[in-house]
Amino acid sequence: MVQPDKKIAIPTKAWYLSLFGLISIAVYLILHRGLWEASLNDLDSLSHYNISRYSWRHTHLFFNSWGKPFFTLVSSPFSQLGYIGIQFYNILACLVTSYCAGMILGQSHKKWAWLAIVLTGMQTVMLNVAVTGLTEPTFAMVLSLGIGLIVTNRNISGAIILSFLPYCRTEGFYILAIIFIWLLFTNKWKYILFLAFGTLVYSLAAKLLIGNNNWLIGEYGAPLESYNPYGHGKWDHFIGNLYRTNGIINVVLIIPGLIFWTLKLTKRFKFSNLLNSFSICLSIILLFYTIHTISWATGTHGSAGMIRVMASVAPMFGVCTSFGIIYVWRLFNTSKRRLLVITIYYALLFIYISSLFLLPVKLRHLYLDKNIKLYLVDNSYNNTLKYMGKGEYVYYSHPYVTYLAGIDPFAPYNTNIQAYRHKINEIKPNCLVFWDNQFGDLHNDVGDSLFSRNPMFKLLDQQLDSNTRLMIRGVDVPFQSKVYLKKY
Repeated sequence: MVQPDKKIAIPTKAWYLSLFGLISIAVYLILHRGLWEASLNDLDSLSHYNISRYSWRHTHLFFNSWGKPFFTLVSSPFSQLGYIGIQFYNILACLVTSYCAGMILGQSHKKWAWLAIVLTGMQTVMLNVAVTGLTEPTFAMVLSLGIGLIVTNRNISGAIILSFLPYCRTEGFYILAIIFIWLLFTNKWKYILFLAFGTLVYSLAAKLLIGNNNWLIGEYGAPLESYNPYGHGKWDHFIGNLYRTNGIINVVLIIPGLIFWTLKLTKRFKFSNLLNSFSICLSIILLFYTIHTISWATGTHGSAGMIRVMASVAPMFGVCTSFGIIYVWRLFNTSKRRLLVITIYYALLFIYISSLFLLPVKLRHLYLDKNIKLYLVDNSYNNTLKYMGKGEYVYYSHPYVTYLAGIDPFAPYNTNIQAYRHKINEIKPNCLVFWDNQFGDLHNDVGDSLFSRNPMFKLLDQQLDSNTRLMIRGVDVPFQSKVYLKKY
């Protein structure tokens, strides 16, 4: 039986080649204009970007729980460069995450550490979130870095890093429970207190910077709402989309790891086998999937059933898949058999990469273009540029307008038309009003009639797409956007 390597993993030529491959992918992603624009389709991405960008103007945004405080902190210097800045940050986070996955595997299988780097960075869901303003890459980075430091016996640093996990995504509170048990039963219990470091830092900072003595309870202590505006879905939603999130290779090759791990436990049970790297990574994956499956199936806790959230545990998946490949490699212990394994692996890898970059757009899992709604808002904006700047403010319903017009959505003077639903006449004269029926009518109950039937408003532009449908108060209608000018 091959004994685990005792030394900390040292980068090899294969390691550096893997990093070069990941950087090449990152450069491709950021230079591909279609992907750059497509990330704006996710309005959560745009909202997180706004919080990060304007946090330097509004200190309270550093403590906004929806924006994820630690993500806001570490991404804000990049977001000052614009949306492309936060995209560069997330690409960097994905690269660091992949490297840390190699660190975790390298602790016990030094020669195979490069494999975890590749299998983490090449997952479909990682490529999807790499060019966005979403929080998943930061969560994955903090998670993998913290575990990587602990498995290489840098326990204090690892525990402190992991203590900020809940402030990257709230699932971090649950993950810390696994880390607590792990440290307790691996004779590292004296480092458990450091898991509270992040909470203490944020609680103290909130008291000093924004004068909030009950920040933690106020932001995270409220009971979770049972009502979910997004509805609910099937129990197998996330499991059934594994091939889309983690890729076919990872889904297939994690199975040998599970089989070998199970056989090892049943043949000669050792409690220590429940606390190795594979077990910890697998436990985190199972817990994360369980939380989101229950939330989406029961329609609770605000789950929207978005499979992109699984990027948060992509490095854990990459590590577990690497274990599966290692066990298969050991089974095929002759050169001819191993050559067959290599051939099959690279064939699968070629098919996988082809599905990302070479096949028709409909077969890809990456979205390569902005959706029609954003194009319609673009058109309205460009068609009314000559009126821009004549008024003091630009009013809007669609969040994308804040990006186009450079609006600070957190400024003391709120220009979101939701705030004017019952006082439409208070909108300033000579100002533009960007209205759409998704965020105006559907989400904020601000109907077009408030403007179209009011003589103070002049219609400047309207866009409509009959193929993009919305269900508004039980009526199926096409998406439309309009721009009005407040005349007086």
